[in-house]
Amino acid sequence: YQKSLGTVFSEPPLDLLTEETFDAGKKDRVFSVEFLPGQFDQRADSAMQCVKLLGGKEDPVIRSAITYILSGDLTEKEFESIKEYCINPVDSRETDEV
Repeated sequence: YQKSLGTVFSEPPLDLLTEETFDAGKKDRVFSVEFLPGQFDQRADSAMQCVKLLGGKEDPVIRSAITYILSGDLTEKEFESIKEYCINPVDSRETDEV
């Protein structure tokens, strides 16, 4: 797991890696989007293959999601409009895991 953090799951010069949880600002609005069950998740599949190449003996279970952090004064209507724009209901859904 530790070996894959800086190689598979992030690019250290570009990414801010946070494990488990992160602190959002008090005014920030946060939501995450994942693929629906049964939809092919290319990012998760590629990560599984890379972890296996690092020498894993077991098949890893990897899921991916995109987390959006919106800063600023947004009304509830604006926030919902942004979520509707970002979530394609044909292949994605909002997830509780933020």
